[in-house]
Amino acid sequence: MLTALTATFAPIASHAAPLPCKNGGTCALGDTGPGGGIVYYIAPTPQWWGQYLEAMAAAINSQLSTYVPWSSKVLYSTKADRILSKRIGEGRLNSLRMWGRIDNSPPFDFHLPSKDELDALYNFIATNPSPLSTAYKIGVNGSPYWTSSEASDTFAWYQLFNDGTQFTDANGIIPGLQGNKQLTSSSEHKGSSFKSAPLRYLLVRAFAPNGVTLPARPPLPSIPPGGRASATCSAGTSCQVGDIGPGGGVVFYDAGSTQTWGRWLEASPASCQASGMVWRNTPANKKGTKQLPLLYPEWRTAAKNRVRSKAIGMGLQNTELIWKQHRTLAAVAPTAAGYAGGLVCGGKDDWFLPSKDELDALYNVLALTDNDLTGNNSFGFTRGFYWTSSEYNNENAWTQLWVDGQQFDREKWLTGDPRRNGGFNPFHVRPIRAFG
Repeated sequence: MLTALTATFAPIASHAAPLPCKNGGTCALGDTGPGGGIVYYIAPTPQWWGQYLEAMAAAINSQLSTYVPWSSKVLYSTKADRILSKRIGEGRLNSLRMWGRIDNSPPFDFHLPSKDELDALYNFIATNPSPLSTAYKIGVNGSPYWTSSEASDTFAWYQLFNDGTQFTDANGIIPGLQGNKQLTSSSEHKGSSFKSAPLRYLLVRAFAPNGVTLPARPPLPSIPPGGRASATCSAGTSCQVGDIGPGGGVVFYDAGSTQTWGRWLEASPASCQASGMVWRNTPANKKGTKQLPLLYPEWRTAAKNRVRSKAIGMGLQNTELIWKQHRTLAAVAPTAAGYAGGLVCGGKDDWFLPSKDELDALYNVLALTDNDLTGNNSFGFTRGFYWTSSEYNNENAWTQLWVDGQQFDREKWLTGDPRRNGGFNPFHVRPIRAFG
């Protein structure tokens, strides 16, 4: 006799498919966002402004006007507010001010990107495996584009999408220029191959996944004159921006968690600054001498590597690569990277030349509290250009103007700029270090 077998089955659990990015789910770079644009920036965690940035699709961006002035308005009255207006997350608030709205609830939430939001878009396109097709999808070209970030009563930031340079053209960069907000075409820079071109604009949007509660807006960093004494920071265990670090300099950046390069960035003390140094020891062939090996010898990836070299966390790697390029200690010693990488200061020997974005972060945080250029400048910075470790091309590297934060490419074999009155303005070197 056969015994009947009775099978029992557990109920099948119901698992809803995750929402796609365009419907409010999580997003990856290049996804289509809820606004129909392309996701080009992702914050590691949700921020007060959201987590993602999407650029409006080409169907609309390509129709946006050219020959457009910025605005006749003055958005902010303080230097600190203008420094803040450059950050990621600030573009929407800047745009609301430009458009005469203060209620933060426009029916159309695409906005003019801030300086850093627009730079993130340039970097996304430039490092994409197919940069030309990506630019086509977004509807951008090599034109200059406005940001929503104000630099002064009469100047605003814009960006060249030929090479990623961000300008205001203030402080004598374009002699005699008293403002650029009213311009409809970019200024032509002496010695540059980029001609004047119509100023354009594009729109972006910030958002977060559905159901995510955004954190409160964090307080501004506070840096007292001379920095803040901290036993835990001097020991390298716990720091805040403005603390005096283990090397005796000021901590100017906190990644919020440990990264592959560390967590905190510390600028060296003023006593360890150097001036009048070249970036590359050997001039180019046109000067009649042998050229150094290329920093990025593979031309297919050189442009992308140069964009990546600008990022926070890349300064040490850049400095090591410059040392390797020069091959010998005697060859690298007279250079900015040679000085920074060989420096022993505050009992530490792990200093390096900051990347483009690392130096910009240092400028911005000091400018927030007006410690960078005032008469009682306690951190020892000097008006003029500072070298970064980020290469622009084979002949030029990025520098930062320690007056208003503009960043420009300069020929690597120069030790400074001649002044119009016949003097000389040496390039400066301020090493930094990472720890955590």
